[in-house]
Amino acid sequence: MSIYDDFNRYDFCPNDPGYPDGHHHKDHYTPCPTLSRIRRVNTRTLGGGIIPFASDAYTPIILTTLAGALFSNATLVAFGTSVSGFPLSNNGTTLTIPAVTGNDAFSMPRSGVITSIAANFTVTTAVTLTTPVTIVAQLFRANSSTFTAIPGASVNLGLLQGSLSVGDSVSGIANFAAPVDAGTRVMMVFYATNPTGVASTIRGYANAGTEIK
Repeated sequence: MSIYDDFNRYDFCPNDPGYPDGHHHKDHYTPCPTLSRIRRVNTRTLGGGIIPFASDAYTPIILTTLAGALFSNATLVAFGTSVSGFPLSNNGTTLTIPAVTGNDAFSMPRSGVITSIAANFTVTTAVTLTTPVTIVAQLFRANSSTFTAIPGASVNLGLLQGSLSVGDSVSGIANFAAPVDAGTRVMMVFYATNPTGVASTIRGYANAGTEIK
């Protein structure tokens, strides 16, 4: 129904400014403000903004697990760029980026809640893994050169194991609610976990998307 038919409605119109209580929608001489407001709210597009991430189009990221270590080095993934080779500490929750290196973080223009991550990793170099590894996409935040993992803002993409061929991939989606303050720098990080602590090197392309409300 068009908003110009609102005044033909015979149901009651509660407490519109300037009108007595208990009048009908039809009593308006112009489109009924109550119905018009309700219609605008109910047809508003819901959801947040989507932030896309993708590694360098020509240079695969490199995830290197070390003997005796649970976590591989970390790779920073931004908007068509990526940088590999940063160590994770504190059980994978802390990442220090040298000031001279720079980083691929973006700044939050307002406070919001990150609600989901979808991510994918595609192998670009054939390799045989003697033990399985799990690829993880994790959002980190910082107000300095030290970034910390945003609690809950991660997704496990699944296991890579055995003989991997070019084009093999893993992907995943996770839903959560992670508040982030305005002005905070946020960065997408990919890494691998290796519970048996065997050295390995995996090369591939990474991409992800996250929703912020």
